[in-house]
Amino acid sequence: MRLIYDAETDSLYIELSDRPGSESREVSDGVVVELTATSSA
Repeated sequence: MRLIYDAETDSLYIELSDRPGSESREVSDGVVVELTATSSA
């Protein structure tokens, strides 16, 4: 797991996998989850 904070955009990225995402879903206002081909939300 890796946490990355972007102060310029006030964004926190939480990487749970090294695999690239294949789909993005907004699960709550301002919260976007990027899914891999084998994950689900």
